[in-house]
Amino acid sequence: MDERALRRLLTIAARAAVRWAMGKGSPNVWLMRMLNRRPPILVIVALANKMSTQGH
Repeated sequence: MDERALRRLLTIAARAAVRWAMGKGSPNVWLMRMLNRRPPILVIVALANKMSTQGH
């Protein structure tokens, strides 16, 4: 899988997580704090970046 496709998948997953959290809440404290402080699009990018660097 090339880098562009991987970035797209991470962004799609982050967008789904943010939409879920905005609608139903989330036990993830970091995500909820970010949504309270920043616009959703910035939170999506930050979450995608966080997901890409976890596990390293």
